[in-house]
Amino acid sequence: MAAPGTLLSAAIVLLTAAATAACETGNRPPAPSPGTGTGETITGRERIGWDQPAQGTAELATFRYAIYVDGTRSEIADATCTSTAGPTGFACSGRLPVMPPGTHVLEIAAFTSGDADAESARSGTLRVTVIGSTSPATATPLVNGERLTTVDGIQLSAVLVVDGIADLADMALAPDGRLLIAERGGRVRIVEDSVNAAPPVVADTGAELLSLALAPDFASTGHVFVIHSQPGVFGLVRYRLQGDQLIDRMRILADIPASPEPSAVVRFGPDAKLYAAFDDANDRDAAERLSDWGGKILRLNPDGRTPDDQPAASPVFWSGLASPRGLDWGPDGNALWMAERGPDGIERLRVLVTGVDRPRRAGQRATYVLPGEPWTTSLAFSRGDAVPQFHGNLFVAARGAGSLLRVQFHQNDRTRAVTTEKLLEGRMEGLRAVQVSEDGAIYCATGSAVWRLTPPPDPRKSGVIR
Repeated sequence: MAAPGTLLSAAIVLLTAAATAACETGNRPPAPSPGTGTGETITGRERIGWDQPAQGTAELATFRYAIYVDGTRSEIADATCTSTAGPTGFACSGRLPVMPPGTHVLEIAAFTSGDADAESARSGTLRVTVIGSTSPATATPLVNGERLTTVDGIQLSAVLVVDGIADLADMALAPDGRLLIAERGGRVRIVEDSVNAAPPVVADTGAELLSLALAPDFASTGHVFVIHSQPGVFGLVRYRLQGDQLIDRMRILADIPASPEPSAVVRFGPDAKLYAAFDDANDRDAAERLSDWGGKILRLNPDGRTPDDQPAASPVFWSGLASPRGLDWGPDGNALWMAERGPDGIERLRVLVTGVDRPRRAGQRATYVLPGEPWTTSLAFSRGDAVPQFHGNLFVAARGAGSLLRVQFHQNDRTRAVTTEKLLEGRMEGLRAVQVSEDGAIYCATGSAVWRLTPPPDPRKSGVIR
């Protein structure tokens, strides 16, 4: 068995990628040489190594690397190569992604920076058996002010926004910079500025809170929408935030059957309509019946009425859900992305689109299986300019995987995922929520704290990044 921190044998994977010729001709790099490994037992904390042919270090610097684990693609983190080549190329290595215990098949491919289409064919397969957890052995908690670097060299600064939260369920960013936090125990808190203690409570609903969203006209109305659960049922209610209190409670939906481990999401779409997704209460037949709201995404006017352009005067936008985990729209507003844990226990991203016809009908454009057992809790797209390289990227909070999954898309097809990266892996307890502000700052939350990720402050400029 390979010892933690050591390399899997470099002879296992020999990667050939004449990327210069590929770029000049528009063809993909040639297929990698087949691997020679027949199987190793590992802990999952090792690095994987390979030899990378290149015409020189300048060409080598344009290469990035993808690893396929049982056919699921992600980008290799912390990939490094020597500055001198051996007989078969430059010796390179990278960190293995998190893998659950068991047997897995690994493959590697090279691609050129900025063009995921120019990817080599996959290498020969390497079969490994993972024993125990793949969590990094030397993982340390994230430190306030710490600098982080993505695989493509983006620098980020991690700032603690608030601590002392009790079992955070969801959060929402107000236009004025305030942060509303829903605790699963029933309380809603509001954060006016970065603090290191529990912020004041603006409401105690007495029910289990699952999700909250602010109305598009929140700045003028103060409307806050909350999905809660009580034993066996969901409810959707609207409040108005006045000062430091949530008042004027109005019931939108009530008595929707809920599962013993309830899961629901509420968000506003780019059409200013209210979208509410509810689990199926472990009743697959009800999830398919259009007369039941369980196992559905409902599209509503903010007052709870059905929009005029809904088919058959029904608010059902999508049916057949098992356990919804997150909703958000791509930056162009044309596709709704949903994270769902299916009845088979597999977590997927689904891409839903609607036509321009009336009534509006949703159809599925694509679906992606999320790697491992992430136990997804939330997702959000980046639309701002704080980190230009993140614009259009999708961020998925994973409670089980203990990481923030970054998904990048093809430049000509924004519903086609081409590469992923796990941020904050092993640095935080399970993530409960993620939001991206209008300017592109990433807010990610554990059960007790909220952090903000932004570019490090420019020492040549004064002021505070918010």
